Amino acid sequence: FNYDPETGILTWKVKKSRNVNIGDAAGCEFKNRSGKRYLRVSINDKLYFTHRIAWLHFNGALHHEIDHIDGNGLNNKLNNLRDVPRLDNSKNQRKSTRNKSGIVGVCWDRTYNKWRAYIRVNGVLHSIGQFKSLFDAVCARKSSELEYYFHKNHGMDRPL
Repeated sequence: FNYDPETGILTWKVKKSRNVNIGDAAGCEFKNRSGKRYLRVSINDKLYFTHRIAWLHFNGALHHEIDHIDGNGLNNKLNNLRDVPRLDNSKNQRKSTRNKSGIVGVCWDRTYNKWRAYIRVNGVLHSIGQFKSLFDAVCARKSSELEYYFHKNHGMDRPL
């Protein structure tokens, strides 16, 4: 493959088939179970994500997971990729489509008629507290995100 770090496009260095020529963009779109879209290629009947190939092509080593900083799995520009452990990758997730409060880690607790703030760190759910106002719950949640070094894009509305 050839990889252009400015555009994030991976291209074939060899003629792959009748329909795939040298210089053609490599990768077909794939949608995972949660609906997030990525590109992947088949090499010797094995599937590989193009963002992993791009990282290896430019950096020579892959230690953890490749995180798309902007949350767009189709954006394989080098400045949008980072090699991070799974726990750090989980600190850069987009907001769930099931979220009703508009803020990750904040929900309405009908039992107490208050807003509840919580955060999951290293797989453990921590209660931040219950608050009369949504604003106070959001402030508490954002403060906890800073304390646990969550990525600034965590919980943002981003493309699937």
